[in-house]
Amino acid sequence: MTSLYSLLSETNEKIDAHLEVHGCEIVFLSRGGKRGTPNQRNSDYGIGLRLLLQRLEAAEIALDRVWVDSDRVQNIPEDEKEIYGETDQNLSSEQCFTLLSGRMKLIGRSGDASIQGGNQTKRIRFKLKGNPSQEKLIEVLKLKPAYKNAQIRKRLHADQLNLVTPEHIWNAVESLIEGKVKHKFGESTDYDVLIDGVVRLAPKAVFGVAASEALGFELLPENFSGGLKSQCFRILEECGYEILPKELKARIELTSSPEREWIEGKEKAAAHFKKERALGLSCAKKAQFKREHGKLKCERCGMDPIEKYSSELGEACIEVHHSKTQVKDMGEGHRTLLKDLQCLCANCHRIVHREYKIEK
Repeated sequence: MTSLYSLLSETNEKIDAHLEVHGCEIVFLSRGGKRGTPNQRNSDYGIGLRLLLQRLEAAEIALDRVWVDSDRVQNIPEDEKEIYGETDQNLSSEQCFTLLSGRMKLIGRSGDASIQGGNQTKRIRFKLKGNPSQEKLIEVLKLKPAYKNAQIRKRLHADQLNLVTPEHIWNAVESLIEGKVKHKFGESTDYDVLIDGVVRLAPKAVFGVAASEALGFELLPENFSGGLKSQCFRILEECGYEILPKELKARIELTSSPEREWIEGKEKAAAHFKKERALGLSCAKKAQFKREHGKLKCERCGMDPIEKYSSELGEACIEVHHSKTQVKDMGEGHRTLLKDLQCLCANCHRIVHREYKIEK
């Protein structure tokens, strides 16, 4: 079982440096927050990392591999975020400290970033040789269970954040717009999530409320990072939402994509469509349908796209249809509920709209 621990100093006092033990792997948590504020986290990062390396060396527990494990680099190939490997064996603990500190600041940075910058206090994961037991690691590293609030304050792992679905994001957006949810996230500082082409919400608030629903407990701002390349922003964008710098106005796109036909009830000039669907609506409905039925299929003809095309790529032919109120009949500010929608294959979707025209 994974547990969160504090490192003890040489005088057996807890220091503000925390790590997780996953069997024979160690995750050393990142430093964050301004020192001296309630949001500070793992302020003794450098001291703790040195002690960790010194104690592993003293116990003759060798490093196998070390890599950056922060949520911003989860999409980077594993070999590209490695900061200690096969060619770095037999270094002293102090040499390891210098090596890890220098290499971790380069991981996940843009190509035009200054060589002088970079974060040397990232979340990193150690794979150890010899498969030492968790009990042995607790003993030789001088670990104590962390204080109660540390578990709440720590950054969540990417695997936990990946449990957030488009349905969770949609529910969070609806709750925030309607003022139905209380949260501890402040106003955005640099970026906004654009809703219906008009409303702007704080990205961390949207994702935090969504993740709280997905994980079953209230998330705090310290539990995950925001900003460009963060997992928070990536998931929001994958769910169909546009994230804009605060000073930038929304783009008006001309598109014939059935996934982006309408913003609810808002007129716009487009090549083939007069109104476009609320961003994220299609993703949310599909996620809800899969949760309730186990897979996507057409609600009219029953076609299973994965079975028909022998690939998950087949799901692209399932589209979301407004079955209760047609888009052209929606007034300004109309809000659609997921229960008002249907999942239809592309063929059935087009037939339904043709039937509407004939009825008229």
